[in-house]
Amino acid sequence: MEDQASGVARVLLAGGVALVPAEGVYGLVADARRPDAVARIRTLKGRDAAKPMLGLIRLWRDAEAWAESIPTWAAQLEEDALPVTLLLRATNGAPEALVGPEGLIGLRVPADPFGRALVDALGAPVVSTSANLSGEPAATRVEDVPLAVRQRLDATVDGGPLAGAPSSIVRWEGREADGARAEIVREGAVDRATLERLMGR
Repeated sequence: MEDQASGVARVLLAGGVALVPAEGVYGLVADARRPDAVARIRTLKGRDAAKPMLGLIRLWRDAEAWAESIPTWAAQLEEDALPVTLLLRATNGAPEALVGPEGLIGLRVPADPFGRALVDALGAPVVSTSANLSGEPAATRVEDVPLAVRQRLDATVDGGPLAGAPSSIVRWEGREADGARAEIVREGAVDRATLERLMGR
């Protein structure tokens, strides 16, 4: 797996786009520092330029320059390898491709082994989005990804059939000391009860 991740990392460093197994579904990935590659992903998916994509990071402390505030319980997500994406208020230094119209950035420390290996091998944040065309169901097998998309990729990692449950999403704004606001946007691979326990509700 580490060899595959290293190979994909080399592709991303060169500005390529790859198809890889992610949290329950297949995703398209690119180096977050390569706006040309990010633009290719948008074209491949037919994705609206106003819709942000996800950033995969190695550790939550790596996001401190991109997010105004990160909840202390994010460390538990990292320790337990829980697939939870946090929507956080972005700083001015956050990559434009990851910031939505509301000024929020979506970030996740990968819970799946390949995702962790890829971020480690690249040594930089990875832009990720589900590999389906916009508006279509997520792909749980490589062959579910449209052939027209697969033929235009620079690398593909086939991890076999995936579970189909995407990451859960929590929106977090403000600072804990001031009574931050938390909202469960999507109950995915991590159920609501677990999310609420983590957030101390």
